[in-house]
Amino acid sequence: MNYLIIVIIMAVVIGPIMWMMPSARQRQQMAVRQYALAQGFTIKVTDLPQSHRQRVRKEPVKQGVVYRLPLQQDRPLVMSQVYCLSRGIIDDVQEPQSTDYEWQGQPLNEAETWFTEALQQCPRTAVAIEYSAAGVGCYWQERGGEAAVEQIKVALQQLRKQLKQLKVSP
Repeated sequence: MNYLIIVIIMAVVIGPIMWMMPSARQRQQMAVRQYALAQGFTIKVTDLPQSHRQRVRKEPVKQGVVYRLPLQQDRPLVMSQVYCLSRGIIDDVQEPQSTDYEWQGQPLNEAETWFTEALQQCPRTAVAIEYSAAGVGCYWQERGGEAAVEQIKVALQQLRKQLKQLKVSP
């Protein structure tokens, strides 16, 4: 009987501690974010951009993460415009809805193909590519490991280089 009481007390003490431990998915996210920070990204948990259809239907906003590479500027830019090319996500599967892309904000006609190519180079769970005063960013659902971060890095570096040649400021 004494052993049973000791086991119950130990379970009551250890139970909450085990509950506070990060899950395997949370540990993987932490590792991916640390890797991305080491690669020069800034990371922000935010709402994913919604497609026009999702906004009209007033569907709930999904949470995601934006990984941004800062612009390589001598002086900080004053934000005047945000260019964002997005594709919707399927509610149940949380994967890209289609290859139909939608501009949020005023489209950048000269660089539209660059944005499309960058979004296609990103992992399948990437929802949008953005260019703003904060940098070039990729909104995604953080599914994938270091290889996915590398895909995003290559796509965003290429887009940043192309936009710098165009001399477009957000």
